[in-house]
Amino acid sequence: MSGAGRQRSEPARPPVPGPGRRAPGPSLIVGLGITQIVGWGTIFYSFGFLMAPMQQALGLSRGTVGGAFSVALLCSGLLAPRVGARIDRVGGRRLMSAGSLAVAALLFALSRVDSALGLYLIYAALGAAMACTLYEPSFVVLTHAFRSNPRRAITLVTLFGGVAGTIFWPLTQALIGWLGWRDALLVLAAMNLLVNVPVHALLVPDLGADGPAVAAAPDATNPVPAAAPAGAPEPEPQQVRADPLFKALRLSFIGHALLFSTMSAHLMALLQAKGLGSGDAALIGALIGPMQVVGRTFELGWGRRLSILRLGELAICVLPAALLLLWIVPVGAPVWVLALFALPYGVGNGLMTIVRGSVVVELWGRRHYGRIQGSIAAPVLAATASGPLAAALLWELTGDYDKVVLALIAIGAGAAFTLVRASRLRERDAAASG
Repeated sequence: MSGAGRQRSEPARPPVPGPGRRAPGPSLIVGLGITQIVGWGTIFYSFGFLMAPMQQALGLSRGTVGGAFSVALLCSGLLAPRVGARIDRVGGRRLMSAGSLAVAALLFALSRVDSALGLYLIYAALGAAMACTLYEPSFVVLTHAFRSNPRRAITLVTLFGGVAGTIFWPLTQALIGWLGWRDALLVLAAMNLLVNVPVHALLVPDLGADGPAVAAAPDATNPVPAAAPAGAPEPEPQQVRADPLFKALRLSFIGHALLFSTMSAHLMALLQAKGLGSGDAALIGALIGPMQVVGRTFELGWGRRLSILRLGELAICVLPAALLLLWIVPVGAPVWVLALFALPYGVGNGLMTIVRGSVVVELWGRRHYGRIQGSIAAPVLAATASGPLAAALLWELTGDYDKVVLALIAIGAGAAFTLVRASRLRERDAAASG
């Protein structure tokens, strides 16, 4: 028998994962979840506590220091499409490992900063590192690793990310009080070096869109099929970007980013304007992180029965309703009444993260996920950067935080209307063509 004949008669062997190409499983989900806690906690949530001591030590205004973080978010958004496209091609292990190593080095450099120029250069570089380490690249890695059900993997990782603020708000505050802000940054840098770098290097597979399928067995308890059946051609990125539904989703995500970043920056001042003391205001703020986890846990249970568009409609409609509740509560209301706002607000935010991570693969497929997801992330991160500044300007003009909340309600309602209308039009067109 010829060599060719022997080759045809032998059964095909499944690809054997090699170094950097391990079959994904719980270790990847847990590992990425831990890196999200450390990454979001040390870069994003720590900034609110670092702002005042950096402002005092460097002799800068609050707006100047806050602008450095806005630059970081803008740089992260600009790089997001390129990062996603690279992970589509070659996987995420090297990129995420380098990103987490850069975060450690940059936080160390930040602990020694002594000028506004140095501050802005470091935060611009931190923005590039964020684009390689936080949710967006992790979602691309999970989508290519867990091909049978990326939505469930994304949900599980965001469960970890949801508690980052709950852990790092008190931890960062305690470190600064104990060590001072410069040495506290050394501790935050060490966390990235000792936790995130080895986890990314050892657990993240080098598995892009065209790599051999080494995905774990499908989860029969939560089957979420991709939009395109096996063998069906997936649309090119430019086709997806021209889709009216994609445009509606991106506008909704931009609206959510404006809403979320503004509330994150101004929540304490807003609640104090309602008559609460700083302790009660902090207590309500601390409720939001656990409620995000509740929302994501809901998605793992009952929410998995919903299509990704239905889940998105639910999440985006809950947010303006929660803000409306906050707006109508009068000054001097009991703390428990104001706390009612945090429950739906946290749940809606938790669900929106899942929708943003899962909607592309479920509607348009996996092959170009990173590039398409990056084209969503860029304007979303720009909105995240501009929201707090725009709200501060509106407050200076009106002197009334209720006006700020009312503007956010209008933005949230517009985002909800845009998504619901586009989703219904898509369903109508599908029914007509079917």
